[in-house]
Amino acid sequence: MNHRKYLPSLGLLLVLCGCIEKELAIPVKPVGKLVSHEVSIGAEYDARVYYSLQRSEVVATHSPLDWCLKLTLLPESGKVAVLLNSSRTMRIAKDTPGGSEQGLTDEQLEALEWRIDPPSGWSPDSTEAQFDVGESFFIDLGYGAENVQLGKRRITIQGASENGIEARIDLLNSAQDGSVMVPLSTSRPFGYLSVLNADSPDIEPPSDQWELLLTSYTELLEGTIPYQVTGILTPSSRVQVIEPQDFDWEEFGQLDWSGFSATGNWNAIGYDWKTFDLDAGVYSIDASNLYGIVTSEGREFQLRMLDFYDANGDKGYFTFEAFER
Repeated sequence: MNHRKYLPSLGLLLVLCGCIEKELAIPVKPVGKLVSHEVSIGAEYDARVYYSLQRSEVVATHSPLDWCLKLTLLPESGKVAVLLNSSRTMRIAKDTPGGSEQGLTDEQLEALEWRIDPPSGWSPDSTEAQFDVGESFFIDLGYGAENVQLGKRRITIQGASENGIEARIDLLNSAQDGSVMVPLSTSRPFGYLSVLNADSPDIEPPSDQWELLLTSYTELLEGTIPYQVTGILTPSSRVQVIEPQDFDWEEFGQLDWSGFSATGNWNAIGYDWKTFDLDAGVYSIDASNLYGIVTSEGREFQLRMLDFYDANGDKGYFTFEAFER
């Protein structure tokens, strides 16, 4: 078990809109072919997998160690939004003006105001995730293989334009470790920075090619306690999720979804479609948890989870069924 804290059950919130008596019937979309999907992220959860419901295939996969920060240019303000790799329980803290030039002790570092990105996702407009050119911050690189701590670094945003973001990486003794240019384009105003490798890897496929990200990620229990979980995220801006309650699979598939509330929270599907039995040491799946995946193009997919093990009993093997309405 890779978790560092025990996990209580978490509820889901859904707002339903009722039907008005004698209202006109709305034609239901024809149901597409039911497809069984089987996707592995590895028994050690050592892969992040971008998956397409449209094509029933893996679009891209990478290791959680391949990148550390996702950087986005905000052209109106010239600021840079910084998002963390949630698969490693990373933390970020703004630098103390002048203090880091002389170096910080471990005690001084821990006294900084550290934060972890919320699993529901940051809006690029969130001021907590924004940094000015010239501003510095510290990152805790989180955990690598076998939960080995990867250390801390100081990052300075040296420049930002529509062509790229330049970031300087410093060791904590203020010795420079290197500078990396993260390229940007008009079609992709974000890029990825690997602090461990001092490069800018190509990580995320175009948003119109995938709907689901299968991965381990950091949940925040009670809003503050980091806890590593494994599940499905929907971080694409073109995807929203409906979470119906008290409907069975066939009934939900025949309903008009315009009366349901959809959310853009990345962890709407999340991880709690499964529960872990501490005594038996196994996961069980609640197939009654249904999800509607709605894209900005108007496509609708109905989904439910079926298993978390492969035929050999290895975990990290997602089995779910879905169809396009």
